[in-house]
Amino acid sequence: GAPTADTAAIHAALRQECERLGRELRSRGVFASTLTLRIRFPDGRLDSRTVRLHEPTALDDALVEAALGLLPRIWHGERLVRALGVSCAGLLAGAPEPALFPLHGRQPNR
Repeated sequence: GAPTADTAAIHAALRQECERLGRELRSRGVFASTLTLRIRFPDGRLDSRTVRLHEPTALDDALVEAALGLLPRIWHGERLVRALGVSCAGLLAGAPEPALFPLHGRQPNR
């Protein structure tokens, strides 16, 4: 799409990227311990920041929270953004913490 400086649009794109990343992590059965946010500006410049997560996770909301925490360190609300992406590193296999996949509210309807 066209470059935007609309906060709601940027937050929505960020959430969409984090949900895509979360699905990928869960499908591979791995947990991310760091998250990187990359933003490309219309002049072609790419800026990125990385944060270590409080605990390894594959949950969308935790990824979104981390990405939103990084956003103000790169983007200050007035510049147009052409594209953004999130990636992760420090992948851990298996469940370090069973609470990372809460089961409440996820029972199949039978």
